[in-house]
Amino acid sequence: MKGQIILLLLAWIWVLLFSCSSFEEGKPIIPDDTTTVSLPFLKLAVADTGSGIIKLDSIIAADEVYTLTFGVLKFGRIVLENAGRTVRYVSSAKGWKIDSTDYEICRKGRCRKGIFRVTNVNFKVDSVVNPEDSVIVPEDTIINPGDTNASQLPNLGPVYVESFGSADVSVSQLGFNGKFISIKHSYYTTNIQGADSSSILYFAGGGGTVGNFGFDDVFYTIKTTGGEIKKGKIEFIIGDTCEAQARNNSFTLTGNSSQWQASVWFENDKPCSFTENQFKLRLKLNPYGLPYSMATEAGIVTDAVSIGNQQYFKYKRTNTSGNTDTFFYYLQAGSNNRISRARILLKFN
Repeated sequence: MKGQIILLLLAWIWVLLFSCSSFEEGKPIIPDDTTTVSLPFLKLAVADTGSGIIKLDSIIAADEVYTLTFGVLKFGRIVLENAGRTVRYVSSAKGWKIDSTDYEICRKGRCRKGIFRVTNVNFKVDSVVNPEDSVIVPEDTIINPGDTNASQLPNLGPVYVESFGSADVSVSQLGFNGKFISIKHSYYTTNIQGADSSSILYFAGGGGTVGNFGFDDVFYTIKTTGGEIKKGKIEFIIGDTCEAQARNNSFTLTGNSSQWQASVWFENDKPCSFTENQFKLRLKLNPYGLPYSMATEAGIVTDAVSIGNQQYFKYKRTNTSGNTDTFFYYLQAGSNNRISRARILLKFN
């Protein structure tokens, strides 16, 4: 009898061990840490008025509960298929080159954003720039922030906008009464707003931009109520996306020359919860060979490499009549080639 009880107990233990399956939850595709990791860059090529699909199986785990939203597209629309696991882009226009917006996936109350970009394969271009490579921008599209002849009015800004955020700018903020009659943005999206055209709405996304920019310039023309035509520029800074970010800074010079290692300028930047150790600093938007010198209003700034292979910037004052000088520099983050821009102000004792 005692042996039968022991055998019965062993049988029950065997049943419990092998009839209950155990599992380990896999690492989530969308991490719980919402401050350091961006969603993948989604790229799609379609014909002029055709459509194409992207499957999200590599982004969303099977049976994952999530929500998916897209921003505004300029030349087409989004259709979700296969219970939301397949994204179809349907073109609604001809002659366009690139359409883009942001997309956001949320799970368990946490959200991450990424970039969605569509290329028109029927658009005739000499070369196509891959946004994941080093960004090359045609020279004739580069905005020179120091070009004082570009506007009749002082520059407004910088106006801070969160990544994929928006901002309104009214004619009254420029010190006039009137309406906007034309606007032109460099990278993202701007539209004249209101029945009286007295404001513009800037959106830090979309626009068919080739490249990942942390800044933008909007050129505007307004007509005042008195009939005067005024032109100017609004500078925008696009908020951090957890990469190194160029930051405005100022230095006081006791003499007519100075130099800084690139690492000093990088320390002025603000990464998030990780250390960005792959980045490039330069004095103009497009890459160039070193050494490279650029004239400022009161001197010359040079980007060079020292004997120890350390990048540094040096400045030499050539005009001693002024008390300050200024120039811009660009920082390209190594993680996703995002380019930000900042102004350096030099003060002379």
